[in-house]
Amino acid sequence: PFDHHQKPYEGVITISWFEINEIRTGREVQAPIIIGEIIPGKKFTRIKINIRITKGNRIFLGIWLGIVGIIAISTGIGIIKKLIAGQSGLGTGDAVPFVILFVTYLIVFGSYFSTPQNQKNC
Repeated sequence: PFDHHQKPYEGVITISWFEINEIRTGREVQAPIIIGEIIPGKKFTRIKINIRITKGNRIFLGIWLGIVGIIAISTGIGIIKKLIAGQSGLGTGDAVPFVILFVTYLIVFGSYFSTPQNQKNC
């Protein structure tokens, strides 16, 4: 029977490897790329899977982290200059770029580390 709950995928599958990604429409257009190696065995087949972000997402993250990184570095230099001059009382705006960097880090690496990395025998 036709299953309406299956997600559509596109990609390449050969006898020893595959590279697929989920077809998404709407707001979440950039789906991760799933790359795998198929290793046949005597009793079972082992499938090793790696997930990576698309080239477009890597470019966006590089630009985003570069801009926020420059702002954080300049803010850090300003904070150090204040401390050297003996001024106290840092402004609340001084923490904003560091919070943005931290949240971006949590989004990128938090989702990466929450992905199960265990390989299971099929």
